[in-house]
Amino acid sequence: MEVDEDEPHPKTRTKKHSHATAEQETQNAESPVSKKARTFSPKEFRKHLNQDNQRITALKQFLDAVNHSNGHNYVLEYLENGGNCIELLQTLELDSTIPPVQVFELVAHILLNITANGAQYHNAAYEACRYMLNNYLAIINKMISLSSSTQERKVCLKLLTAMVTFSTALAKDILVNVSFHSTNVELLVKSTGEENSVRDHFIHFLTAFLVNGSYPSLSILLDKKGFISSVIKGLRFDAADTVCVVISVMKNHILQNQAVSKTMKMKVFNTLVVRDIVNLYNWKGPAALKAERKNKSSQLVVVDEYSKSKVSECVHDFLLVLCTSYKQGVIFKDHSLGLSKKNQNALMYTVLESLERPWEHSYAGDLVIKICAACPDLAKTVWTSLKSSLEPRLTQKWLNALSFTKNLIRELQPSCVEFCVAELSVNQLAQAIQILATPLPIIKAVVPETRKFSSPMIKRHVMSLLLEMLSRLYSYLDASNAWLSLENHLKLKTFTASYVAKHFLGADTILSEWEVADADCDIALKISDEKYLETAFDIFDLYNALVPQLLDSLSSTSFELTDFLLNLPGRCTSNETSLRLQVKTVNIFLDLDPSDFVPDTELFSFTVPLMLRCYYETTDTNALTVLNKMLKYTGIFEGCFHEINIWINGVLNLKHFDEGVAQALVEILRSTATNIVEFSEELSQLNATESVKEDFSLILEKLKNTNLTVEDDCIIIKHKFLSPMVLGLFNHLKEAVLSKHYVNFVLINLFHCQTQVQVLKEFVQRYEVASNLKDYVLNWTRQGKVVCFKLKGKIRVFDTFSEAFLLRNDFANELTEINFNTYPDLALDLLQASIFYVAALVNRGESIEDVFENCFKYVKHLVETKLFRDSYVEVILPHPTLLKHFNLLQLHKSVCTKFLLDVIILLLGAGFDIERYLKIYKEKLVSAILKIVRKPKKYTCLDVTSMLRRFGLNYDQCCTLLVTISDLPGNSSYQVVLNVVSYALERLASLYESAPDLEPVPGRVIKKLTTAFVEINKNQVLDVTSLSVALQEYFQAFPHHIKHLDKELLPSLTNFNDYIPENTKLAVLLLERNTRWFDSVNLDELCKKKGLLLPILDVLIDKGTDENVLNEVFKNFQIPLNKVLVKPQKAGPHFKNYHKGLAALTQKFMPLEKCKSFADKVQKFEVTELFHVKLLESIFGKAIEDGVTSKQASNIILTFVHLLMTVFKRSNAANEDVAECFNNLVLKLLQSEALTNVSVTQNQVMKPYFMYSLKYGVSGQASLLKCLRNLLILLCASIEKEEAKSILDMLLSHSKFLDVVLDEHSPLKLEVLLLFLTLCQQWEELMERCHLPVLLAGYRAMVNPCDRAIWTLVKMYASKPAQTHFEDFKPFLWGKAAVNHYSLHQDKDMSLKRQPKMRDVLDTLEEDKVLSTIVSYPLNEELGEKQSYDLNFFLPLFSHLLAPEQQVQTYTFTRSGALSLTVVALSNENQKTREAACHVLSRFHFHVDANQRGKDNLLWLRYVEAVLVRCPTKKLNNFSAVYLARMALILTQPTHVMYVPLSQHLTAKASLDFSSVPELYTFLHSSDVNYKERRIFILELLRDGLRTEKDATDFLHSMAFKLFSELYNSSLADTETRLLILDIVKAVCRIPLGVKILYANSSLLTQLYQMVDRVLVLPQKQKQEEKCCVSKIISILLDIARTLQDTHTNFMVLNTLLGVVKDDIFHVLSEADLKIIFEALYMICTRSRELFTSDVLDVLLKNCDDKFCRYVVRYGCNFIDVSKLNVSDKNYYLRLLVVAVAKS
Repeated sequence: MEVDEDEPHPKTRTKKHSHATAEQETQNAESPVSKKARTFSPKEFRKHLNQDNQRITALKQFLDAVNHSNGHNYVLEYLENGGNCIELLQTLELDSTIPPVQVFELVAHILLNITANGAQYHNAAYEACRYMLNNYLAIINKMISLSSSTQERKVCLKLLTAMVTFSTALAKDILVNVSFHSTNVELLVKSTGEENSVRDHFIHFLTAFLVNGSYPSLSILLDKKGFISSVIKGLRFDAADTVCVVISVMKNHILQNQAVSKTMKMKVFNTLVVRDIVNLYNWKGPAALKAERKNKSSQLVVVDEYSKSKVSECVHDFLLVLCTSYKQGVIFKDHSLGLSKKNQNALMYTVLESLERPWEHSYAGDLVIKICAACPDLAKTVWTSLKSSLEPRLTQKWLNALSFTKNLIRELQPSCVEFCVAELSVNQLAQAIQILATPLPIIKAVVPETRKFSSPMIKRHVMSLLLEMLSRLYSYLDASNAWLSLENHLKLKTFTASYVAKHFLGADTILSEWEVADADCDIALKISDEKYLETAFDIFDLYNALVPQLLDSLSSTSFELTDFLLNLPGRCTSNETSLRLQVKTVNIFLDLDPSDFVPDTELFSFTVPLMLRCYYETTDTNALTVLNKMLKYTGIFEGCFHEINIWINGVLNLKHFDEGVAQALVEILRSTATNIVEFSEELSQLNATESVKEDFSLILEKLKNTNLTVEDDCIIIKHKFLSPMVLGLFNHLKEAVLSKHYVNFVLINLFHCQTQVQVLKEFVQRYEVASNLKDYVLNWTRQGKVVCFKLKGKIRVFDTFSEAFLLRNDFANELTEINFNTYPDLALDLLQASIFYVAALVNRGESIEDVFENCFKYVKHLVETKLFRDSYVEVILPHPTLLKHFNLLQLHKSVCTKFLLDVIILLLGAGFDIERYLKIYKEKLVSAILKIVRKPKKYTCLDVTSMLRRFGLNYDQCCTLLVTISDLPGNSSYQVVLNVVSYALERLASLYESAPDLEPVPGRVIKKLTTAFVEINKNQVLDVTSLSVALQEYFQAFPHHIKHLDKELLPSLTNFNDYIPENTKLAVLLLERNTRWFDSVNLDELCKKKGLLLPILDVLIDKGTDENVLNEVFKNFQIPLNKVLVKPQKAGPHFKNYHKGLAALTQKFMPLEKCKSFADKVQKFEVTELFHVKLLESIFGKAIEDGVTSKQASNIILTFVHLLMTVFKRSNAANEDVAECFNNLVLKLLQSEALTNVSVTQNQVMKPYFMYSLKYGVSGQASLLKCLRNLLILLCASIEKEEAKSILDMLLSHSKFLDVVLDEHSPLKLEVLLLFLTLCQQWEELMERCHLPVLLAGYRAMVNPCDRAIWTLVKMYASKPAQTHFEDFKPFLWGKAAVNHYSLHQDKDMSLKRQPKMRDVLDTLEEDKVLSTIVSYPLNEELGEKQSYDLNFFLPLFSHLLAPEQQVQTYTFTRSGALSLTVVALSNENQKTREAACHVLSRFHFHVDANQRGKDNLLWLRYVEAVLVRCPTKKLNNFSAVYLARMALILTQPTHVMYVPLSQHLTAKASLDFSSVPELYTFLHSSDVNYKERRIFILELLRDGLRTEKDATDFLHSMAFKLFSELYNSSLADTETRLLILDIVKAVCRIPLGVKILYANSSLLTQLYQMVDRVLVLPQKQKQEEKCCVSKIISILLDIARTLQDTHTNFMVLNTLLGVVKDDIFHVLSEADLKIIFEALYMICTRSRELFTSDVLDVLLKNCDDKFCRYVVRYGCNFIDVSKLNVSDKNYYLRLLVVAVAKS
């Protein structure tokens, strides 16, 4: 290969020349600076600019000085001497010989200098740039075109770059005005290989836009076709730094820019652009361009590796964001995971296709992996392209492909598909998992069909891939536990097992010839024997979990397991690897056939010592698990599985592994297994001694006394007994010697495990054991001294632990020193020792507090260090000894009780599930509480509530406590009993919420408890707060029990001397349910307690209590009320919280004279409180209704102004509430006809009031603006023009004004506009020309209150053209187009010079809004809620655009939808609107007729003539209007499927009939190949045209109902057709006349019943598809029920709906559908109660599992407050129905 090398420069410097140059430079440096001649003087320069013959020279000198400044800032000096850009630009006008290049380059330097450090010159420079764009745009366009030189292009681009950097506004104007068409851009981005090229300048220009950050200019840039793509295409020949800059800027300012939409990103980074970016992975730089020009291969180019890595890394970061980020990139979530035909990520598919062999390149490979992880639907594509590269051959490329496959499978984790699992069936999920985890193309590529590999090494590599697949498959199955139900999870496992069994290798094939290796294989490609075996056994583990049948071919006999295990160490390079493989091997064969490993087999004798050695040398948990399974399968440890690990861990205490100990253990196991029956009988006899029985039954005997069931808990609470293995050990010790280290370790830990130690004590005494062990056991089983056991051997932690635990105070320090990694079960063994010590001490009556504290410290240490396991709980909580001493009645005395409580709190706080262990503790708690309530005096200081809340009682336990306490009424007067009652009632209410079938306690219990409550209230000694809260919750859960409460409860609650909020809430609840109880209340006493009276008063007012009672309340409450009205600052919190009733009471009963006296003067208060404002509103409102004088009205206004000013100073959220009250009074004053000459504007407070109202109002508090608007109307006669102008100026100058007006429709925008409108209506001279751009920009031309307000304003401005210069703005632009055109944030006058064109106006029309207007435009000029254009605005606009003198492009008018909007207006009720539409059509006809070039002119002439044939005074029916409007849109689309039939209909007849439904028969029963589209077109026309009674009449006369009824029941109708037909029926049923006619003449209800019945008999799958039809029919039935109220209609609707309710389809309907059904049923129930029999109600309740309804049916509706029901609940109407039935 030939590589071009750079030639040396011909003029190489000699040393002599270099030396001379250096001397010259030294002399220059030593010469004084002062003697240097100045090359440039700003003053001289400016003087020369004014001289004709000096300008060019001066400009050249200035440019040279700037370019060779040597650090001197000549530009700044020039600016400081009065220079500016305009001065330079004007030289071009003075002298045409001056090259623009010089001037533009100087201007660029000046702009960059000002941007950097010349902010004071910014405004002048900005104006100069504007001047340049307006006057020199042609020169700029020429300088970037083909006719310019390279230097001109560079300078021009440099200037534009400087302008873009200088100002965002200039950037936008540059893009709009400078001619960057495709030819120019192609010229500017051409790669030349030169430094500082034109392309480099263009890249600087482009990056300046991106870095600028202004979205308006950025959006224009991104919209320019080919602007960015042209730059990216040539990056492969650019320098590395240039590539990195461009890519980084695009990433930061396009991809990661939240303002740029994903749609825009996809448009910019299309397929070609992304492919060019991906190709940058192969970047070769400028050298590749040179090679290409010389026709040499780019492969021969030598590339700097550092530069290439820099480019690759930068491109990789960009592509990762673009291709893997849902938020910032261009990818989408495919919820089908690629199983559907539609490709959601076509662009990413292109990226993958453009990468050639990405697995051979690190960056490309990583990109593909990350793409597939983000878009798992693309994985299938990668597998397909990868398949050919995985054909087995032992080469590095094949291994690279294999490694890539494994990495990709690793990356495709279950989290990648979680987002769509709920939307996939089990079959689909199984298919997706197979594609992602175990792709079949890959398996077929690497696994030969014959299952025989060409090379052993290839087989080993393939097995590593299969292991990766199986691991990932297992992770998916594991994750599916959380995704799927149990049934579906089992299905998925079945599918997966079948797939793996079919396509994966059997175990025998994997292990066959495992020791054979390729002798001549390269060492780098080899996989060692040991690594392969690990892979194989890992596969077997996964086979065992996924598909065990693949292991059937493997057995210990056929495999010669013993030989394999013996020879394994010789095949492994390390002992650790050998041991690990031995463990895995035994584990596999143990799982395959446990019967091969029973104690009497040789395999057992061989493997147990082997596994013990492995465990001893590694302490690996896998070895422990294998040994545990082996010993468990022996059957020796049944019921004593906790012992197994102790027998195994004993070998770890040996100082060196002793083969004799291992063999002895095997012998003991064999002996025990042989004599298992004899040993078990002996142990049973010992365990059945009297002492054991008495100790074990003690707890259960106590529990039986509580009459509570404990059978389920007996299984948990039991003593731990020894296994027969112990007898085997002692028998062995009789005949042989066994290591004391092993024996002592096992026996000491077994001793610690026991809860009854008598058996082990018996053995220790009977058999020969170590003396120290014997002493230790006997000391702890008798009342001996506390001793610590010195366990000798390798493990010494027991000695120090027990000593610190029992005898020292530094136990916490000891815990930090323990190495819990010594062996796996060390933490558990020490825990068992700790519990043993505390249990033994408690049994001996020695409750040493320090020991219990140490035990808790140890448990806490395990929890905090994450060493505590769930199984450890069984060591502590169900321990019989500890539980026996758990006594809550002696909480402060019993350290054992305190210890257990602390442990329970600790474990609950750490998230451990201990609920099943807590059952017995709860029973003991209930037993203790029953003792407490029987003798409460003895336990007054006991905190029962905290214990109850900590444990939580069940429903039966709470009921038992309440029944017991109610039978002991005298004991209820104790606080401890009161707390128990409170908890039990509260707990019952909360349990009922989750289990509605639970029954309440008997009514007599509530009667007794409330009677006791009344007695307690009389003494007022106990704290009844908790009981009041509990009764509230209980009565809310069981309102029918209110009838059982003591009638004196309410009076007792009101007799408390102190205010108790909880009692008040209970009293309010009782009165809400039954106000008659108020008769028993002492009114005089109640009125003295404001905190109690005011909430009750709210209830009395709401419930409409007798006015005599309310009047009496008012009389008794007058004094505090008067005080509050005068001094609100002294009011208590009760007034602030409960003022509704008080305000109503004031308005009803306060005398008029008193009310008017408050208006006799201006009231000024220190504070503004909402309750006080409400009271004043009611007082002033009453006075105004009776009539007030102008003076009083002024006083009222000023009073509220002062109140608002006080609130303004606090700047809180109460502004709007006060403003609402003020507005209500202002409205009443406006309605008062006798009121004149109200004047308050001279008061000094009014101006600040106006200012603050505008400040906070425009900022978001619309009520302030509404109040201000009405006040201005009231006071308009007294407000001068200057004051009004000041208010308008404040409104317009508000910082939020433009944001609000330019925003979409909102209440705030409406109030701002109405205030604007009010000011202009009352003072017309305030209207100015500058207001119109703002109004037009805020206008959306829609039919809504905001736009109607703007339109009213615009018409007012139009009525004063001399004042507003209205004609300057025609034709109108609106919305965003107006914002851009009128440049609201810039100079409006400049923008008005650019007259908008017809296209600019019509392009603003949005297609979706045009379509919405066609079907939803209000026919009677009412404001609509749907998106609809306002034709009152558009018709005059269209008329102006189509004026005869205008140049009109008729196709623009038709394509934009303007013609459709015009035609729609012909169906309007208003004759003037129709006449305006005809006028527009006639003008359109004129222009079409005058246009000789249009191919479809004749068609449009025919269209307009067909419409105008009708007299303008007659309106089109809505069918014809919609038909013609849609026709106008379709006729602009020749490829539309309806173009031909519509154009044929238009031209076929001389006159067209639009009196009914056009072309109904033709399109509904068309025989054309496109019959379906025609049918849908006419059905949609029927649906959208039915809006008035006249439409319904035309519809019925056309026989349309009969036609589509037949179609609905035919086989020709698909689901879409049926839905459209039902939409038509619904549209008819919205019109009362239509319902009546169809009901009377067409058997509508019968047909609907048959439609429903047709769906209900379908198979389940088809029924699901037709569910939407049932939803439509349900909605139609509701409309019918609302219109027709006769019994027959009710009966038919009821039967139809009950058919739906009884069917399975009812359970798959949406909540909205259910609510409609219940509403219709409730409506029928209110009219025809006799139809709702008990059977009907049973059907409803059976299928509607609603707690409230079942409660009402069960207990009735007494004391149920229906007003509290949630209206938005789906069962709201069902509940009303059930209540109505219950009441009747």
